Parts: sequence; structure tokens; C-alpha cells
Amino acid sequence: MNNVKSEHDFLVFTSAGNNSNLKEWVKGKPNFDLWITYYGEKGSLYEEVSPFYCRRSDGKFPNLHDLYTSNPGFLQQYKAIFVMDDDIEISTEEINELFEIQQEYNLWALQPSFDEHGKISHRITRQTPGYYMRYCNFIEMTCPLFRTDKLLDFLDVFDPALKGWGTDYWFMDSMGDDLKYKVAVVDSISCLNPKDCSKPGGGREIDKLQTTDDRKVIWKRIADKYNIPLEGRSKKTFYKMRRKNSVILSFLIWVSTRMNKVRKGE
Repeated sequence: MNNVKSEHDFLVFTSAGNNSNLKEWVKGKPNFDLWITYYGEKGSLYEEVSPFYCRRSDGKFPNLHDLYTSNPGFLQQYKAIFVMDDDIEISTEEINELFEIQQEYNLWALQPSFDEHGKISHRITRQTPGYYMRYCNFIEMTCPLFRTDKLLDFLDVFDPALKGWGTDYWFMDSMGDDLKYKVAVVDSISCLNPKDCSKPGGGREIDKLQTTDDRKVIWKRIADKYNIPLEGRSKKTFYKMRRKNSVILSFLIWVSTRMNKVRKGE
């Protein structure tokens, strides 16, 4: 995998099993590369979909961590990286626009909102009709999109023993306390996160790697080590943006930046 060159400024990374929606992500004209780490047992399934491909059996973030540690220069080529569960239902055009939103607003991290007909683990991530996006202090691990430097900062400390539970609380904590106007849930773009009962076999692939109880035990060990609340910080929404390029939003960001500089004595 050494010296793998990017074709676009953005990357979608997924850890894919046998029942993935990833082909739908690239049916249009993507402005991104797609990296597939295949963990299934069907030979080289999906290898024809992307030149960026390997086989490895592990969870999504552990597989991403392995890519980073084995070939760190590859991820550093990109401006932003979208880390997606392989069964997320979203179009090429919607993924393209999410990268454009990240660039336009220089967000550290964002996620598409979740369609109400799919699985929703945290109320703050549910799509809110009538809004463009909401600035908040939390996004979850299902499909976070990161500015690359913020993702790499997290991967530098990430422990691949953690297979899922608590990963979002950890990467949010790694970005520090002041997340105002830096993290967002995008309401103008939603995706469907299939409910567990609708998946083949009626369960989650991650349960084959590690039981829920084991994931909780490992997360508690890591949370204690890094002094992170087991349930993360209290979830907050800072500002709800009704339309793109809001003048009021620009003013609020300017005020917030000035106040931060005053507090720091700059």
C-alpha cells in the first residue's frame, strides 16, 4: 500500500462486509476517492469498485487506524475524510455536497442528519426539517466527516482494541472543549441508517467481533485513562442555521472568534 496516490481532494473510507451499499455511493460523479477495507469471506468482493482496496477483518475505526499506521502518507493527501458504515443509504451527489459544506464553513467535523425512518441513537442527530444545519458539540460514529488534521490527531491516540462503543465520545473529546461553530449536523442532507432488524440476519456485524459487554468494558478502561465521561459531554446545539450563507451566522462566528481572542489575551 505504500506510495498510493490520491485521485481527488476528499476520501470516503468504509469497512465493508458482504451486504454493503457502497456501490450506490459512486453511481454518479464523485468528487472523492473511496477506500474499501473488506472484512468478509467472499474472495475479493468489491475490488472492482475502487483501486483503493484491501482485505482485513476488524471494526471500522480499527481498520482505519491500521491504514493510517501502515501508510500514514495516504490519509494526509486529503483535505477531508468521511468515515462511513458500509450500509448507509446516501447518494453520490449528497456525499459530494457534504464535502463542499465542510470546505465552505471550515468545519472540523460534521455528519449528515439521520432520516427518521432509520436507526437513530442520539436525538440530536435526527433530521430537523426547515434547517440547513445545526452547530453542535456532538456527532456520532456511524458516518462522521472530518477535516483531515482532526481525524489524524484522533488516530494518533486511538486504541484499536475499541471496536465501537464510545468511539464517538472519544473523537469528540480529542477535539477539545471549544467546539462552537466547528462541528455540525447537516439537516439539508439526510441519510438512512438501516435499523438492526432490517439487516440480513437481524443483527449487527460488530457483534461478531466483540460482544456489547466487552465493548463497554474496554470503553470504560479507555475513558478512565483519558478522563472522558462514559456517556460523553452533555449534548448541546449552539446555533440552528435556516439557510446557506447566513449573514447572522457570519456575525456570530466573528463575535465568538473575537471573544476567544480576548479571553486568551491576544
